[in-house]
Amino acid sequence: LAMHTNNVGVVSTSAGEYVNSQKLRFLRACDWHPEEAVKKMARFLELKLEHFGSESLARDLTLRDLPVPVVSAVQGAVAGVGASIALACDVIVAGRDAYFLEAFARIGLIPDGGATWLLTRAVGRVRAMEMMLLAEKIPAPTAFDWGLVTRLVENDAVDATALEIAIKLANGPVRSLALIRKAAWSAADTDFDTALANERKWQKEAGNTPDFKEGVAAFLEKRAPRFNG
Repeated sequence: LAMHTNNVGVVSTSAGEYVNSQKLRFLRACDWHPEEAVKKMARFLELKLEHFGSESLARDLTLRDLPVPVVSAVQGAVAGVGASIALACDVIVAGRDAYFLEAFARIGLIPDGGATWLLTRAVGRVRAMEMMLLAEKIPAPTAFDWGLVTRLVENDAVDATALEIAIKLANGPVRSLALIRKAAWSAADTDFDTALANERKWQKEAGNTPDFKEGVAAFLEKRAPRFNG
């Protein structure tokens, strides 16, 4: 987290690297025979999954279950697991020169970090397939048109825009925002009836918070609300 408070988090994915690119450059620099390089890369992946798989899973699930909104600030190359982390955020701010890349197929692997789930729900199965199968760069303007990012800004305005949004969220109705986030993540994997039931349940919870009372009072008094959580 580049910045976080009790009410909001900001994730910076500037100059993201493909998850295994450094290892691949190391193998190339060693000038090993391709067969030997493949064996070493396979062993690297085996160790990675064995020792860091549970840690990565915990990270991904923690990001999903956070009780606060998370804003992603995207600059430069965003690839591999870095792309998955960026796409798991709630508001995604991207600079015009940024791009997304699911390059796993280039070396015979599959996207991970939740990419298959996140991409298909963000842009639909067909566009997600194009990203994952062709392993081509998706420029930020295209990602914005596809609905992969929520804000497209000039490169030098990414951090400021993300921070501005984060501050607005941090000053909002904390419990309400947490329940909105919970409802949206839940709705992605439930049927309509279940989504309606969850909305009724969590709406009742939101209606019992001080922020709801403040919001109604502010509306009636024609003033800006002062939420306190």
